[in-house]
Amino acid sequence: MKKINALLFLLLISLCSCQAQTEYESYLSRFINRYARIQKTKGLEQIGYGGALNDKIKKIHLYFFFKGQLNIDQARVLLVREVKNLLDIINSDENLQPYLLNYPFTPKNIKYTISLKNLDGSRVHFPYVSLLYLENNCVYYAYLNERDIFMPDKAHKETYQEALEKVLHGS
Repeated sequence: MKKINALLFLLLISLCSCQAQTEYESYLSRFINRYARIQKTKGLEQIGYGGALNDKIKKIHLYFFFKGQLNIDQARVLLVREVKNLLDIINSDENLQPYLLNYPFTPKNIKYTISLKNLDGSRVHFPYVSLLYLENNCVYYAYLNERDIFMPDKAHKETYQEALEKVLHGS
């Protein structure tokens, strides 16, 4: 009986300590789930999300798997296209706008990560990009060697604006 009472007590404490989602957290969660379904049709499988939230949405973090081998130019096009698409969707969503810390949302407000895998699910190795991500307005490209160890000497970094210019001008 003491064990049952102890379990009920712990259950009651855990239920009472849970915080309910705010209205904007609930809306953001639904928004991200809708966005993930769209991305899945493009071969991007969402593996996680998060953000910087207080009273408003400061940052949105999204994490995806993509199956395929991409060189740096192809990876750049993929990331720039998807970040631009996400920003267009966020900034045109009138229901989301009141919850944004700043409007319009910019690349500085997004962390967008894509981990690349081969079609068989194994990790992609150099000379193909293994991981690319946008964070703090910079795009990072990382490579793995055959032992699945990151190769810092091959890593590349550029601003989002530089990446965008390269995509727009085909270089």
